[in-house]
Amino acid sequence: MNNNFVLANFDITSSKDDLFEINPLNPNTLNTNRKNKSTSSSLLSTGCDVEWNRACSDTILGLATQPNTVEWVKSVRRRIHQNPELAFEEYETSKLVRDELDRFDIDYKYPLAITGIRATIGTGGPPFVGLRADMDALPIQENVEWEYKSKVGGKMHACGHDAHVAMLLGAAKILKSREHLLKVVSVTTFDGGNDLGIAPDTVSTIYPPTVNDDRMYEHVKKVAIDLLEPENFRVVPPIMGAEDFSFYSEVIPAAFYYIGIRNETLGSTHTGHSPYFMIDENSLPIGAATHAAIAERYLIEHG
Repeated sequence: MNNNFVLANFDITSSKDDLFEINPLNPNTLNTNRKNKSTSSSLLSTGCDVEWNRACSDTILGLATQPNTVEWVKSVRRRIHQNPELAFEEYETSKLVRDELDRFDIDYKYPLAITGIRATIGTGGPPFVGLRADMDALPIQENVEWEYKSKVGGKMHACGHDAHVAMLLGAAKILKSREHLLKVVSVTTFDGGNDLGIAPDTVSTIYPPTVNDDRMYEHVKKVAIDLLEPENFRVVPPIMGAEDFSFYSEVIPAAFYYIGIRNETLGSTHTGHSPYFMIDENSLPIGAATHAAIAERYLIEHG
């Protein structure tokens, strides 16, 4: 195992049972529950570069839930959702990501695996924390009638990868704004490639199991509880789905976790790969904050 590089990856789930899951909360509720918290420049310069404290978590959550950031991350997800691209064909999605990274003045390498991107934030030296999101859509006709429905017949983001990209861009924006606190490097990766839930029957002989590293599991658990309170973290029973993230987890300490998106009022109750799949977009800033906090806190405590 290469202990100079650790990796976190997330998926989204509408499981009613609520790997582990971090549940979504309304950003307004989060702000109400944490009274007298500020996202001013004075908080941005707290001693987070020396020792992590609750104010660091509050600051990251505050940055993610600022109204302009919430609207921006939703707009990113909606643009991607309306223009789904299949595996290794995500040219426009990749361009959208690169355009946003350019706006934030974040360095990146492109292409990787045809459409993939690797962005870096920090000093350039080890250790590294990698954050990964996939970008591909599925060959499914969307049956959800809403303003931002897929414009491409027979293609749909029915597994939430549009949300993955939006949340990871949100995390990148947050980390870039706090780059002065990072002694080491966070690596953000946007992957093209197959959604392995539609892999062939031979998948079990090709893909190893996705297993969370114990130390990374404990780190993500600690970050999530501190960020969102204990009641919003829970362990999810193992599942048998294939996931190419397993190749990462075989060579570096890694954690795979879910962001909860279930909202019965909105109709966000269908599992991935359903033509009726949709998400509660209030999960987007939560995912962005969680990803950013996982990376920054690890670098502070283990750098």
